[in-house]
Formats: sequence, C-alpha cells, structure tokens
Amino acid sequence: MAVALTKPKGQIALDTDWLTALNVSFGIFFGALAAIGLIWNLIHGPIKASHANWSSPLFVLGLIYLGARESNKGFKAVLYVLAVGPISRMVLWVLRASAQTYFFNEIFVRSTWAGLCVIGWLYAIYWLKTKIKRV
Repeated sequence: MAVALTKPKGQIALDTDWLTALNVSFGIFFGALAAIGLIWNLIHGPIKASHANWSSPLFVLGLIYLGARESNKGFKAVLYVLAVGPISRMVLWVLRASAQTYFFNEIFVRSTWAGLCVIGWLYAIYWLKTKIKRV
C-alpha cells in the first residue's frame, strides 16, 4: 500500500507527433465554435430558403467524384451526405415545389450540416483521446 502511494505518476505521451496533436486541438476548438454557430443559426437565425442555381450540379458532381475516389469509408459517407442538400434543392426545383417545401428542406439541410459538424467535432475529441497515453 505504501509503495502505491509513493510511486510517481507516469508522464503523458502522444502516439502521434506534436504538430498533428496541436492541429487537432485547434480543430476541436474551431469545430466547437462552428457547431455552436450552426446550431444557434438553425434555432434563432432567419431561414431563407435557397433555390438551386447553376453551380449546384457542378458542386454535386464534384462531391460525388471525390466520394467515388476516396478510400476512407467515413469520409466518403460525409461527402455523400453533403451532396444531399444541393440534390434535394435541384429535385425541388424540377418538381416546382411550393415555398413551404423549400422552407422545410432548408431546415433539413441546415440540421444535417450541423449534425455533421457535431459528429466531426466528437470524432476529433475521440481521436485525440486515443492518442494520449500515460507511460
């Protein structure tokens, strides 16, 4: 029992380099700010339903192309979920949907992006936690 009390605590070590850990720490901070901002804007901000424009198909094709070339399944899923917003706007434009449908679609797209931001933020915390070890 006395040996356990006098034993010095181990030092903290990283399983990665310091620059990566520092960048992830900044990413956690700015990811938290982005998540809070997106959620705050979703709840309190004005919601202006945006329509599809000429760049929407190019943006969707770019996301799908990047997703098809990506080998990481998690990042591929994020790219495809990001493509849902412009695709839904284009579908609503083709179907000539009402303004109320555009409004609800904008709420759905904003909540999806806020959810992706929160998930990315939580993953960055988890990743950094797995890289910190006591030796």
